[in-house]
Amino acid sequence: MKKNNLVVLLEISIMAALAFGLGYVKIYSMPNGGSVSLEMLPVVIMSFRRGVKEGVITGFILGFLQMNLGGYIVSFPQVLFDYLLAFSVIGLSSMFGKKLPIAFGGIAVACFLRFAAHTYVGVFAWETNWSGSVAYNAPYMIASTILVMLVFIPITKNKLIMEA
Repeated sequence: MKKNNLVVLLEISIMAALAFGLGYVKIYSMPNGGSVSLEMLPVVIMSFRRGVKEGVITGFILGFLQMNLGGYIVSFPQVLFDYLLAFSVIGLSSMFGKKLPIAFGGIAVACFLRFAAHTYVGVFAWETNWSGSVAYNAPYMIASTILVMLVFIPITKNKLIMEA
């Protein structure tokens, strides 16, 4: 049992570090934060590989890394919603099941929850109106979600990656 726990902890650590690194490989960056990248992909994979709990932990670690290694902090609610919660919810990706196309529903909901967290922060921490926050966050979140889904399709066929 202890060996299996160690393996899971190592996988969580590796996937969180990979996600953090992929966050630096940006296809497009917004001027005040947010970008199109594959940083969510390792969190999604972890959720499908090991389960929702492990996916959420991986996302939480990713948010913690981003917050501490280059984040811009203005308030506690912003820390909570923009970093910790926003990336933790990506771990919910496998909540509807692991078979395509149902899996895409889970990924879409998880990405929408991340979008909602960033939008909330835009209104309450950055004092933007709701429509402005939606208009700012929607383009990069929609593009990132589509990118993750497109790359996720061939990954699901690789049993070494998807099965623990």
